Amino acid sequence: MKKKHPLLRFIVFVVIVATSYFIYDKYNVVSISAEDLAFEFTHNIENANDKYLNKEIKVTGEVKALYKLMNTRQVLELSTPNDGLPIIGFFKNKTDEYEAQKLREADMVTVKGVCLGTSAYSYVKGIKIDVESISKE
Repeated sequence: MKKKHPLLRFIVFVVIVATSYFIYDKYNVVSISAEDLAFEFTHNIENANDKYLNKEIKVTGEVKALYKLMNTRQVLELSTPNDGLPIIGFFKNKTDEYEAQKLREADMVTVKGVCLGTSAYSYVKGIKIDVESISKE
């Protein structure tokens, strides 16, 4: 009977674990309301960073405004409570940016993208999201 090589078993095991982790990380998208996200970042930023920073999230909320930032880049702002940080969506592609122009104030939308937290794009205050897709509810 042949002995199986233990190093080969270990390598196969590591590849399976690594692949499983990347698949789980890619498809494990957190869904949250704009109000809840703003509350978490406003009241406990360390915990919010641990949960959302550099992770893919889906944020559902009301459109507050759509405007050009510094006369160059179109951004979407979602409504948050008065004491909460604003949620600002930066579009990654022109198609979503074009589709967002059809939105009106108080429209309900779901924005899917990577949460950049509060420190990215420091020239604007708020919670930033790199928008990968947007859908009207």
